[in-house]
Amino acid sequence: MNHKLVAVLCGMPFSGTTFLSRIICGHKQIDAGFECGMLFENTPREFNKRKKFYNWMMSLDRPYNWKLSVTEMLYVCDTDNFYESYDRIVEKCHLYNDEVNRIIDKTPAYIYRLRNIMTKVDRTPFIVIQKDPDFQYYSYKNRDRTLDEFTELYKKQIESLNRVMNRPILNKRLLVINFKDLNEQLEESIKKIFNHIQKFTSLEYSHDLMLDEIINNTTLDIKSNQKKLRKKFNYEKEKQLFDKSFTPFEKERLNHLREFSTSLKS
Repeated sequence: MNHKLVAVLCGMPFSGTTFLSRIICGHKQIDAGFECGMLFENTPREFNKRKKFYNWMMSLDRPYNWKLSVTEMLYVCDTDNFYESYDRIVEKCHLYNDEVNRIIDKTPAYIYRLRNIMTKVDRTPFIVIQKDPDFQYYSYKNRDRTLDEFTELYKKQIESLNRVMNRPILNKRLLVINFKDLNEQLEESIKKIFNHIQKFTSLEYSHDLMLDEIINNTTLDIKSNQKKLRKKFNYEKEKQLFDKSFTPFEKERLNHLREFSTSLKS
């Protein structure tokens, strides 16, 4: 398959989608801006209705660094085919050249409409990153979101995932990565990610030859902060913090949420 889109990434906001995207962009052929959001619409021609994401594609401010011009965006969206539209981004965007010529779309909120989104690019692998309820809630609590708000969103995510998992044609294109594994079993996670991508694209990946390069590129990318992306999560430090900060009531609710998640997946 020769199209430029190699994967779509999503997950609840603050679940680690940025870290996941930078790992994949550690591959020498792949790059991407912060978020895209084009698949929310029925066709690329309607993307200009999605003002927030459409304008980000043209923004010169980090981290929304696609930096496409108004004229270039008109060209990108002048098609009814999403694959053609992504190819045009690669053609026009400053991030790409002869060697860097593959694109990912990382848009966290796709998770809530996953089944619908997956049908729009039906040859593309999807990768969802998940945090366990306690880790995810800690991220939301630090941003002044209530437990009730979080519970509703977390359940919505699980229900959306479940609708895909119950459809074999969609499920075979879906890989779910746990944020804990991405931090504690990075090498194995990278292997799973690129093996999944290779099933549906012509992307070249040799684990033995390219693993160190991807890890080094990811580390340099994060340390340089050139794209103003969030830095790598310190798993153990965060765990200690939320273990101390949660009330007994919060812990009980989060346990129920974990049980809900397990029951739907089974």
